Amino acid sequence: MAERPARTAPKTHVGRVVRTERLTPHMQRVVLGGEGLAEFAAGECTDHYVKLLFDAEGVTYPTPFDIQRIREEFPRDQWPVTRTYTVRWWDPEARELALDFVIHGDEGLAGPWAREAEAGTTIRFLGPGGGYAPDAAAAGTCCR
Repeated sequence: MAERPARTAPKTHVGRVVRTERLTPHMQRVVLGGEGLAEFAAGECTDHYVKLLFDAEGVTYPTPFDIQRIREEFPRDQWPVTRTYTVRWWDPEARELALDFVIHGDEGLAGPWAREAEAGTTIRFLGPGGGYAPDAAAAGTCCR
């Protein structure tokens, strides 16, 4: 059995909302940008995702923010709540990252955040994760 490669510590980024767009009555796109994405890099994988970090209510985290330290030193109920979102697109030249959110009214955590987000709003996130890219040799093949 093949061994899995060692996991690296997740990289924390801070995105600043550049713009939002209502795609449908229940779908909101949020585009993040800013200096906090300077080290963000999504490659050739088609399944890239990020884990948004929503601060636990009433908890102050260490500066600089360190998710590993938080997980070691804080009780689990004080960890940031994570929500995983697929990267819709990443533009490294403009340093912009687009995420799409389904809005379920006032329910949930990320949907209401996305609905209310406006230019300048910030959010921390981990990533990107992912690892799938179609085999280029498979292009144009089809099962019939």
